[in-house]
Amino acid sequence: MGIKSWIMAPRPQYFPITVLPVLLSASLSYYEFHELSIAYAVLTYVVGMLLQGFTHVTNDYFDVKYGTDLPGSPTTKYRRHPILSGDMSMREIAYEAVGLAVIAAALGVFFVLEGRPLAIVLGLGAAILCLEYTAPPIKAKYRALNQVIMFILEGPYLTLGGFYLQTGRITALPIIASLPLAFIMCEVLLLDDMKDVNFDRKVGVHTIPTLFGNNVAGRVVMAELLSAYASLALLVAFGAIPLLCLIAMATFPLLYWNLRVVVKELPPTTGLKSMVVSLIFGCTYALAFVF
Repeated sequence: MGIKSWIMAPRPQYFPITVLPVLLSASLSYYEFHELSIAYAVLTYVVGMLLQGFTHVTNDYFDVKYGTDLPGSPTTKYRRHPILSGDMSMREIAYEAVGLAVIAAALGVFFVLEGRPLAIVLGLGAAILCLEYTAPPIKAKYRALNQVIMFILEGPYLTLGGFYLQTGRITALPIIASLPLAFIMCEVLLLDDMKDVNFDRKVGVHTIPTLFGNNVAGRVVMAELLSAYASLALLVAFGAIPLLCLIAMATFPLLYWNLRVVVKELPPTTGLKSMVVSLIFGCTYALAFVF
């Protein structure tokens, strides 16, 4: 075990996706109240990375504990699994999870001292959602509920949380404006589930692909993509978000083409490839609120 193992265990290669709800929340803060703190945005992103890392570390812990991560499983083909590789023990992974949670809590205390009293409550709720992705009693990942957790957490919850840390206020705007982003994030997760369908079925993990097959899951992926753009158009039509947000519609051909290719081939790097193109949509959409 070395420092590199502790750094790589939270899967930092996926941290860029966390910038989307943070960027959106900062842009919405500026749009609605003309308030924007770069320092708060950076700290919010750090909290987001800590929570994402916490999710990944606890995911590895419980996947090994429940026998759904084994030597030769799909996850070991595109990354070095901290436990299965022998780099870290179960106890060490648990210690890292606690450490990530403690640092996130410390930042929550900082925001409380900065006049954001609900920061701890929102942070605790986010930590519970992250933990219940694989931990009992919900064990969302194993019961085809991972899409629900992803939709809530990476869409309305983190966007609202970031908005509150920026402004100290809670309004409906970050919740409704995050819907297109939530659909995009779910699409990325479902593609990963499609890639792992055969192994997940063997070890008894219930996902949309294992329950209904990849053909149905592929249609759900496309439905989520279309829902992202349809919800964006409807929000503009009803005046909930500015007209300029329609500029994000220009990313549709890129995301659609990528999905058609990825759904057909499902390479080991499916998740990362989808994340990159999703970043293009998310950043374009978020920045539209600033101009």
